Amino acid sequence: MGEEELTRLESRLKDRLGREEGRSRGLKDEIERRREEIDWVMRVDEEEGEDGSLFGDDEDGGEGEAGGKEDKPEIAPNPREGWTIQDYVKYMETGIPPTNST
Repeated sequence: MGEEELTRLESRLKDRLGREEGRSRGLKDEIERRREEIDWVMRVDEEEGEDGSLFGDDEDGGEGEAGGKEDKPEIAPNPREGWTIQDYVKYMETGIPPTNST
């Protein structure tokens, strides 16, 4: 490669670098502008507990609550309990849950 070709290549690379710097500056400016528009409040699932808490019932101890444990719904068993990594991969690829081998 001759000196003239190297000079042209260097010029093209500098031009490209300048264009990419301009794009990145534009993206940065746009991000800064839109940052003010975003509500940065933590978003958890839409559903809340009956008392308005996001993470379920607080078990602080007995504050005179009679039958507190009787009112709690039963937790359903995990249908994927006992699955291996291979079971998950097979399920993701085929959409068919593996048969329980355990």
